[in-house]
Formats: sequence, structure tokens, C-alpha cells
Amino acid sequence: MSSEKSVNESSVIATFEAHPRPGANVEDALAMQQHLHEVARNTPSIGEIEGRNWTREDGALMTVYTFKSREAMQEFVRHPDHLKAMQLGKKILSSTRVQIASLDKQTLNTYD
Repeated sequence: MSSEKSVNESSVIATFEAHPRPGANVEDALAMQQHLHEVARNTPSIGEIEGRNWTREDGALMTVYTFKSREAMQEFVRHPDHLKAMQLGKKILSSTRVQIASLDKQTLNTYD
């Protein structure tokens, strides 16, 4: 069975790829990711978002956020805790890559 989930036409997906510096405490970066997810979910102007975090085999830290709108994403980017995290990131990460895209369609497939 397949069903389409309703998607706000202005929803935005942001992917974040971070490469820790050699010897960096990866747990600090993971804790920072978790904290930022909670900030986004608990800030009314940003609202509930979906977030996924994982570590790739090469050690890169991956995060995918789905924001309700581009404005909500911009509010998240300007949030004081996000600005602090960017400063911390400069100390523990060697590089980051962010990709942002509009979400046009989302399909959920379930198989019984």
C-alpha cells in the first residue's frame, strides 16, 4: 500500500554534512546536533520539524532537517543557540557542507 503525505508547498529540506577535525570529540558535535534539534522544535516561530542524524562510515556527521517553511529555516539559522553552535563548530569541525531544497512531494510506502 502506498500513500502520499500532505506536504506544505513551502516546506524546505536542509542537509548538513560535517567532518570532525582529527582528534575532535565527536560526542560534542553529536550533542550540539541534538541540542539544535530541540531548539528548533521548541521555538514557536520555527515550529515542529523533522530531523535525522547519523554518522557515515567515513566519520562524517550527517543531519537532515525538514522545516515547515523557508522563513522557519531562516529563523533557526538566526537563533542565538545556532550562532553559538557555529562558533563551536569552527573548533571541532574541519569542514561543513549545507544543501537546501524545496520539498515538492513526499510519499510514504508501507508494506504489510
